[in-house]
Amino acid sequence: MRLRATLFLGLRNFWSGENGRRIGQLRGAIAGVAMSLIPLVVVLEVANGMIEGITARYVEVGTFHLQLKSLTTVNEPEFDSVLAAIRSVPGVTEAFPAYSGLGLAYSRSGRTGVAVRALPSDLYATDSGFRRYLTMTAGRFDLSEADSALLSVDVAKALHVSVGEPIRLLTAKNLPGGSFILRPNRLVVRGIFTTGYNELDSLAMFIPNAQGRLLFTDPGSHFIGVTVKDPYGNLQPIIRLIKQRLPGSWYLFTWYQMEKPMYKTFETTKNLLLFIMVLIVLVASVNISSALVMLVIERSHEIAILKSTGASPAGITRAFVVTGFAIGVLGTVGGMGLGLLAAVNINPVIAGLQWLINAAVALWNLLLSPFVRESPVHITLLSTSYYLDRIPIRLDWQELGAIAFLSILLATVAAWFPARRAGAIRPIEVMRKY
Repeated sequence: MRLRATLFLGLRNFWSGENGRRIGQLRGAIAGVAMSLIPLVVVLEVANGMIEGITARYVEVGTFHLQLKSLTTVNEPEFDSVLAAIRSVPGVTEAFPAYSGLGLAYSRSGRTGVAVRALPSDLYATDSGFRRYLTMTAGRFDLSEADSALLSVDVAKALHVSVGEPIRLLTAKNLPGGSFILRPNRLVVRGIFTTGYNELDSLAMFIPNAQGRLLFTDPGSHFIGVTVKDPYGNLQPIIRLIKQRLPGSWYLFTWYQMEKPMYKTFETTKNLLLFIMVLIVLVASVNISSALVMLVIERSHEIAILKSTGASPAGITRAFVVTGFAIGVLGTVGGMGLGLLAAVNINPVIAGLQWLINAAVALWNLLLSPFVRESPVHITLLSTSYYLDRIPIRLDWQELGAIAFLSILLATVAAWFPARRAGAIRPIEVMRKY
């Protein structure tokens, strides 16, 4: 059989059939492929957006692109010389001193532990990545005064304070012999911020660099934050140049080294979810095989006539493989389209589902109110305690292309087995039944 005849016979299965029964079988197979791809595409894009959004916040606000640390006490001239050397490295966009430590913040109305970070007062203006992922919800990023403090929304809630109110920060200073002293410092809240991710917001507090230099004097509490043009690209050339300029007591850490456990956890979770979704696509492929088996049985008389008039077994086999391929293409196009539509609008979709669920729960409680006293329950599908407050949308066209190819390939492979059965039909045996 020629290629044109093979394609014609394969595609003719979509519009021939008694009372539309065969067409219904194939439509069901197409719908099965499409419905299996919708959750796969949504899970993939939501996982990619979540991983990228959380990682970017840690990289730009938490660890920065690179960190340089000295495990010994560094005097101010050495610190300044290292800073100047790093700023001269090609590819480095910014290098700044920073200090970190733990403390207890308290006010008249509350207290909470805090992770304190001392930063330059102009960082918000000079670092676009830091500015992008740090949103000031009240006040402004102002570390120009020695007593300035910036609190995350969670810390501000725990202390029950707002912009302009005083707080105290209690830190400990280690003394020779293993003893320590506690030092309270009075600060004023100049601004309240959020990164959009609870893990970063839960204990975060920023103070001026000069204040951090006085409070945190232990080795390892001071570091140099470095930002580069492409933190997700190949960092090795920049790392080599920086290491050539570093004294022997300094060490360099990339964002990936500092956040590797978190990043690997995200990747593993994503891969497990994708594996489960691929199993659903495999089930849909089995449905294609079942539909084509029924189609071959129903069309056995027509297949026998074709073979009696000269159609080859290989040509009949290829015709039904074309049918399976067409089912895969149509189901993939429909499923990918609907999946992308849902993924791009995932935030309003989740908000709508949450509203519907809570409306149903409220209606159920209202109906039961004459008989049972139920306290109001509000269901949250994506809690900001564990996820971002808004899911970023990220479309990876390479991964989407791989999913489309896999879906069509599985549909074609699933069609191969009933297609071989169609090619093996013997006309004489079929004619005896009529």
